[in-house]
Amino acid sequence: MNPMINKVSNCDVGIAIDYMSLSMVNALRRTMMGEIPTLAIELVKFEINTSIFHDEFITHRLGLIPLKSEKVIEFKFTRECNCDAHCYKCACYFTLDISCDDDNKSVYSTDLITKFSNKNDLGKSIFPVHFSGSNKLIERKPIIISKLKPGQRIKLIGIAKKGVGKEHAKWNPVSSVYIKIFPLFYLQKKRLDKKFSEKTKKELFTIISELETKTKIIKNSENEKMDDEKRNKIFFSASNLLTIARFLIKNKIDPRKIIKKSELLNNFTIKIEATGALTSMQILKDSIRILKQKLNYVGIHMEKKIK
Repeated sequence: MNPMINKVSNCDVGIAIDYMSLSMVNALRRTMMGEIPTLAIELVKFEINTSIFHDEFITHRLGLIPLKSEKVIEFKFTRECNCDAHCYKCACYFTLDISCDDDNKSVYSTDLITKFSNKNDLGKSIFPVHFSGSNKLIERKPIIISKLKPGQRIKLIGIAKKGVGKEHAKWNPVSSVYIKIFPLFYLQKKRLDKKFSEKTKKELFTIISELETKTKIIKNSENEKMDDEKRNKIFFSASNLLTIARFLIKNKIDPRKIIKKSELLNNFTIKIEATGALTSMQILKDSIRILKQKLNYVGIHMEKKIK
C-alpha cells in the first residue's frame, strides 16, 4: 500500500492509495465506521426536567453530541472495568443545570460542564465538539439540545462511556467515508518480448515512466501468491490508457490483445468526513492498527489449527 495523504481540514481528509485490492479498502472503510472506539454519553440521570421534551428525547440528543476522544485509549470499556457500575477509569461525567426565568432560552452543548475526579485528569481532555466541518457557509454555532420557556428547568448528570460504532451510531467517529475507484491496466512482459524489439520496448517503457510516475512492476518476490500468468506486469492508470494504445497502434499492434484491465489491484481515493471526536488522520491510523491486530489474531489461530 502506498498512500498519498491530502489533508483537507481538521475534520476532512483525502487519501490516495495505490495498488490495493477493493476488499482491503472496504475492510478499512468498515473498520473506520464500526471498530474505532470513541466516547459518547450513554447514561443520563435527570434531577429536574420541566421542559417540553421527554427525558428519553433529551438523552438521545445528548448521546449524539460528539465528544473529543483523543485519549479514549486510556479509558476502559465498561465490560472490562472492575467497578460495579462506572468509575473515572471507564467513564466521564458531565453536568447540566439551566433554568429560564424571563424570556425563552435555548440550551446548547456549550452548557455541558465536564466533571472529573481529582484522581484522574483525563476528564480535562474530554469535551463536546460544538461544531465540525470546513464549509464556511455553515453557521458555526453550538449544538442545540432543547429550548426552555419561562419557569422551565433542566438539571442532569450525563455519563459518557467508551464504545464502538457497531454497538450504536453515536460512537461512530465518521459521518461518511467516500471511496472512488481508479481502475488499473497492465501490459504483460512476456507478450511484449514477442511483439517488440528491444529498441521499441525501451521506447514504450520511457513513455510509460514519463506518463506514470508511479508505474510499478510486480515482481515474483513482491507477491508470491500470484500465479505465473499474473506476474511481471507493468501497471498504469486509466488516464494514460489512450496514449499507450496510440503507441501500440502506431507500431501495428492491436491494444486489445496486449492491454488488460487489472481485476486484482486498483488505485483508490478515500475521503473521510469525521464528526470531530477524532481527527481524520487519527481515524485512518486507528483503522489500520485495528485491522492489523485482527489479521494477526486470525493468523495465530490458523497456525494453531494447522499444527
